[in-house]
Amino acid sequence: MKRVAAYVVWAVLTAQTAPAQQTAQTPLGPLHFARWNISNGQYLIEVGQYLEALEAFQTALEATASPDIRADAHLNRASVLATYLDAFDDAAQEYRLILRAYAQTRQAETALFRLGLLLFEQQRYRQAVSQFETYLRRYPQGRFAPSAETLLRSSRQALSAPPPFVPAVPPTGRPVVRVRLLKGVKRLVLRSTAGLSVTSGGGQTVYRGQGPVTLQPGAGDILVQRQSSRSRALRITSAAPVQVMQKNVRCGRRQAAASGLYRGTLRVFLQDGKLRVVNEVDIEAYLYGVVPAEVPGNWPPEALKAQAIAARTYALYQSQHRQNWRFDVVDDQGDQVYKGVRCEARSTTRAVDATRGLILVHHDRPNRPILAMYTSNTGWHSAHVGHIFSQPLPYLVGVRDPYSPTQPMGRWRRTHRAADIRRKLAGLIRGRVDAITDIRPQEVTPSGRIKKVALVHAGRRRVLRTRTTLKRALKLPDILVGITRQGDSFVFDGGGFGHGVGLSQWGAKAMADAGKTVDEILPFYYRGVRVKRAWE
Repeated sequence: MKRVAAYVVWAVLTAQTAPAQQTAQTPLGPLHFARWNISNGQYLIEVGQYLEALEAFQTALEATASPDIRADAHLNRASVLATYLDAFDDAAQEYRLILRAYAQTRQAETALFRLGLLLFEQQRYRQAVSQFETYLRRYPQGRFAPSAETLLRSSRQALSAPPPFVPAVPPTGRPVVRVRLLKGVKRLVLRSTAGLSVTSGGGQTVYRGQGPVTLQPGAGDILVQRQSSRSRALRITSAAPVQVMQKNVRCGRRQAAASGLYRGTLRVFLQDGKLRVVNEVDIEAYLYGVVPAEVPGNWPPEALKAQAIAARTYALYQSQHRQNWRFDVVDDQGDQVYKGVRCEARSTTRAVDATRGLILVHHDRPNRPILAMYTSNTGWHSAHVGHIFSQPLPYLVGVRDPYSPTQPMGRWRRTHRAADIRRKLAGLIRGRVDAITDIRPQEVTPSGRIKKVALVHAGRRRVLRTRTTLKRALKLPDILVGITRQGDSFVFDGGGFGHGVGLSQWGAKAMADAGKTVDEILPFYYRGVRVKRAWE
């Protein structure tokens, strides 16, 4: 999620850039461009941007005719749809497309097994039996043959003797959110005013004292104060928040950065010879560090409450869909910004406390949180998620927004010389880019966002996905934009900042300024939802 004040610092736009994105500044051929987008999509999954990942995989599909790469893109799309968006039928269609159109690729074996697994998990046992039988017939010595045999037996047993009904047990207590703070560090120094306790994965205490304590990668384990812990995973606890010296946090543009301070427990893992740090924290305490990092604390209380409920819902959704991961969310714009104790404010803490346990659910799935996406500013019309990312969600539909245009970045203008556009695109997209004579909207969504543009150069015409090419190359705030040519330059008149989907943070502020309550703000941007208390 984008922090609302970030529009003044363009570096924030690239703060979530994956390492792979750094290589996109050199001209890429069609195959490399497609592979790069697949790599970028996999990175976007890691930081929780599932819909953006789908768009990256779609860009790869449009970039090349290579059967292997296209099958790989479809396989990745299916994984996102099934695992993170609960779109099981759409995922099954992706698998079937691979089996139909790319049967000779290496991905066909994986698609066939995963389709059977998906059907099994959805308790469609008769169809699962058919898929596993087909898999074992085609790939008797395949990579997934042992698992397919086991699942085939289980599917047949389920058909002959359906399992007894077991009522769902409601969860007790509040969820704990696992926040990735650091990855790939060589040295970690921790402090706490109440002392520290470090225990190994087996539960043995390897350090207890006033600190500071230093952790470093060892030869197959983690060193604590330069001594072997004989463990690749450590748990750090304290009666007071723990200070992480290697994590720099800035609470305001004019404030100096300081080391991060975190409630809850820290988990440190050894991975690829480096340390990864995860903060396990009660979800309400987590929100104490999220809300003031996402919006200013001097905003109206009703806007702060709206942000708290959206952030709580988003965090719960991610934790429910990442149970097999070592973390639920990252602490930056990839998911939503979290700065721990250091930036907490009374006003935002009051907003969290006033909405304790409240989440958003849709009437189609009243017991599950929605994917509560939000953006800095939606311009004069929010975006329908299906029009932007080609995957509809019933609560993320575009709405005409009279509030956001009155706020910062509600309307903007950017001018770029044609030669500069050519140079920036040449370093990003596949193939040669000659002198650009025109940029025309090719596909425009009902909200006015240009999904695809036609690039006219040297008498040729190329169609590009705007978000993954032109927006990225020119750092445009949004694709809600009109394009006109003036001399040797192109003028972009637009509105909004971010992806434009879901709650507008600045729009929520404008609504609150106009006297609207949180009960009016949230249903305006999320349609067909209601607020539900998930815990006390």
